Amino acid sequence: MRVVRLVAGIALLAIGFLILAIAVVAFIDPVGTKMADDGDPFGPASRVDAVLPMLLGTASVFFGWRLARGKSAD
Repeated sequence: MRVVRLVAGIALLAIGFLILAIAVVAFIDPVGTKMADDGDPFGPASRVDAVLPMLLGTASVFFGWRLARGKSAD
């Protein structure tokens, strides 16, 4: 069970860091990020849209760290 928790934690950490990296770029350059959106490149660009993915990425990193470092109850 410890190996499963470790693998799941590392996967969650990797996904969280990827989400955070993309969200930080979207927060720093919202216009460039919006221009890369093929569906609506001239729609409104907002920094508020990058906050939710940042929170999601932070939570993913936190729970991934907890899973990877957690003590087994066995």
